[in-house]
Amino acid sequence: MTTVTRPSDHSYVALRDRPPARWDVRPLDRAAAGRLQNEARLSPLISRILSARGFASAGEVEAFLRPALSGLHDPFEMAGMDAAVARIGLALERRESVLVYGDYDVDGITSTAIVASAFGFLGAGIDTYIPHRLDEGYGLNVEAIRKFAERGVKLLITVDNGITAIEEVAEANRLGVDVIVTDHHEPGENLPPAVAVIDPKQPGCDYPFKELCGAGVAFKLAHAMLKSRGVEANDAKQFLRSQLDLVALGTVADIVPLKDENRRLVANGMPVLRDGARVGLQQLAQLINVPIEEVTTGDLAFKISPRLNAAGRTDHAERALELLVTEDTNRARELSSMLDRFNSDRRRIEADITEEAFGLIDEASDSPVIVVHSEGWHPGVIGIVASRILERYHRPAIVLGIENGWAKGSARSVRGFDVHAALDACSGHLERFGGHTMAAGLRLRSSALADFCASLDVHARGALPSEALIPSLRIDATATCEDLTMDNARALEKLEPFGMANARPVIAIEGLTLVEEPRILKGRHIKLHLAGPDGRSVWAIGFAMADRADELRAGCKNLRLAATPFVNRWAGRTNLELQLKDFSTGK
Repeated sequence: MTTVTRPSDHSYVALRDRPPARWDVRPLDRAAAGRLQNEARLSPLISRILSARGFASAGEVEAFLRPALSGLHDPFEMAGMDAAVARIGLALERRESVLVYGDYDVDGITSTAIVASAFGFLGAGIDTYIPHRLDEGYGLNVEAIRKFAERGVKLLITVDNGITAIEEVAEANRLGVDVIVTDHHEPGENLPPAVAVIDPKQPGCDYPFKELCGAGVAFKLAHAMLKSRGVEANDAKQFLRSQLDLVALGTVADIVPLKDENRRLVANGMPVLRDGARVGLQQLAQLINVPIEEVTTGDLAFKISPRLNAAGRTDHAERALELLVTEDTNRARELSSMLDRFNSDRRRIEADITEEAFGLIDEASDSPVIVVHSEGWHPGVIGIVASRILERYHRPAIVLGIENGWAKGSARSVRGFDVHAALDACSGHLERFGGHTMAAGLRLRSSALADFCASLDVHARGALPSEALIPSLRIDATATCEDLTMDNARALEKLEPFGMANARPVIAIEGLTLVEEPRILKGRHIKLHLAGPDGRSVWAIGFAMADRADELRAGCKNLRLAATPFVNRWAGRTNLELQLKDFSTGK
């Protein structure tokens, strides 16, 4: 059901399918773009895009296009790092039993592999543990800690979790297990009583960059470990470089801003990944017909990460962790096939729950936040279902599965509404929660659902501006058909890695004519054959836009497109195409 309470007079329009996007064209200083074109020797289109994004000199463009690892910050600038490596050093000297406690998503899996590999490089064998999503849920849990204590674990290191695990860390202390917390999520009012807490977002941490993902923080810990142990510089550099593919994978999968250190780590990690040295990723890429030497951040986000995540959603994330660290080609091939099957199962379950969730949503409601829940929903996919609801209605969405009197689920938000702050405001009704501004997880008793929904509605009506419910499409530059060249498409590829804070550029093109009827692909996508005023033709593909085909007809003139030019490589051939984001048919 959706939240329908109306405790204030701040009203919103009734729910409907995603409203039309507002095209937000970046302002352009033509003189500045011209100077950038001359100084950096760029094409007019690329100059307009980069100038509109704030680049003012050839030096800034050069630094952006070639982000060097030398620009990374010292890991010891991060609060808690000194105490962490000191305790790790003690564990190594005493040969204590050490365990790395991860998470079941790609960021958590890669973080686990990075820290475990660092210990291995230093000659210490340690254990790793990833909780079972269905049986244990997210983060540290007391039962697991007690099991580790009985096994003789003396040091537990969390990766990508733990920043809110106050009671769990206290229990570990009581049992004689020291804990080092490494995380990147938002901390609560109090920090856990750990030997060291490493999280750039914690109060009092002066680390210059706050937006690392869990794998980025794990990489920083690994770097600090090697420095503190006096590893020879070239050996340390070679090892750390070998882990950059995992950092890139975790960073892209966790959708953190690709700027500053994140951009440096991903840009330098992609060549490592393309080298194919990690046999598990090589075999997975081969299975899904992605040449490893050509893999892109888009491939990581939409093809590889979903299969790694599928292990934790439908089975156990340890399968994905094993794939990342195995050196056995046959085992890697076996695990890749297994993860692909898990992903197929995940997609089927997700589709069924999404259809059911849409059927439960009250489209007459003017509630600012959609809350939908049901018995028996698979907890491994409800985060994706929340994203599907967000995509359709462009409203914050919370999806909860109910089992044995508990409601557990995920939240996804629109820009302009901090969903983590919203849950914090309603925390009196929650057993636990955690996450980011745009995404979070939560757990509460099903008997508290009505009160939680009412409290959330009150908060949202005061904190969610109605204009945030109108989707905005950022347009980087206007263009003509003359700008649609293979050279420009290849130049756009050099702006990678793309992601949050460095979106793939979108241009607006006017005056196009539809040459033939739209083609429907796989019942979901549309493909358009277009011609410009000069007779130049180009193909455009609109993913998941088949429902808009009726707006188009052969011979339709004066089309206005928002799209991204790209190089389509298929069967040994390359063609210039447009990836369609939106269109209007004019008058």
